[in-house]
Amino acid sequence: MAPRVALIAALFVVPAFGCGKDRPVETPVDAGASPAVEGQSLSFTDALKIAAEKYPGAPAIEIEIETVDGKQLLEVEFLVEGVIKELYLDPQSGEIVVEKDEELDEEEAAMLPTLAEQLGSSGVTLADVIALAESSYDVGSIREIELEISDGRLVMAVEVADGDATKGWLHDPSTGDVLGEDAEEADEADSDEAEGEQAATDSGKTE
Repeated sequence: MAPRVALIAALFVVPAFGCGKDRPVETPVDAGASPAVEGQSLSFTDALKIAAEKYPGAPAIEIEIETVDGKQLLEVEFLVEGVIKELYLDPQSGEIVVEKDEELDEEEAAMLPTLAEQLGSSGVTLADVIALAESSYDVGSIREIELEISDGRLVMAVEVADGDATKGWLHDPSTGDVLGEDAEEADEADSDEAEGEQAATDSGKTE
């Protein structure tokens, strides 16, 4: 998880919240969209229910499609006594195949008390924002849904596939209102693009 803290779905999608320059524009939701992982039978909601049995009462803060050792898994994160616990589930069977603590840098660790406090005071749950996101995005394009702190407030971050790239958007976790583009996701995309261009240049030099 990034402090503002991660497969494939080559579908173009934009959020259905709000509109305007550099904002998502409204688009119909395909209720029958294919899951983001090929062959996936487990929904985000079902994965969360299974994972929550491992840490009853602990707030879940993130769910995403992640690649581990070349295999796509569903990752669910919980905040447990100041530690982020990561569970990786097989997307077909729901079996928990990997369990570990997330390694955090200083900035990420310092954010956890604020996250725990605002989760408690808001009453917002990951189950709530999964339903909110899935009612507004093409389900088959969603890569990640996360509750995090941005500029001192609790937000819902959603990452979706956009062609061969990904887009990140921040929303109010209670209303779904768009707060803006996820700057960190945009920065990561720019960095990946620059690295790809550099790799192509280097390759051309060696030919």
